[in-house]
Amino acid sequence: MLVSGQKLRDDHVELLAELVGGELGDRLRQAVEQKESFVALSLAECEELLGVLEDAPWSLLGLRETLMSQREHRRRKRRREETAANYRRSQGWPEKHPDAA
Repeated sequence: MLVSGQKLRDDHVELLAELVGGELGDRLRQAVEQKESFVALSLAECEELLGVLEDAPWSLLGLRETLMSQREHRRRKRRREETAANYRRSQGWPEKHPDAA
């Protein structure tokens, strides 16, 4: 099963569900029971998983690294967008292109 882009065995997804608990844990267990091929996670759920994966068991280290990489990618993208917006403002350019919807 793919969890946020990382391939995990069903028993590892069950371990993850046990570690995280709550609604997200229930959702992960249900995905295993229903033989889902992937689980899409919100940003908040990714952060929740990162919190429980601080001292991740070896079987979940790949997921932890994937989530951390995705987090860093989002941060870099946000910084680039902020830098570009600041530059446009400093040049007196409009926030959005007039033809943009």
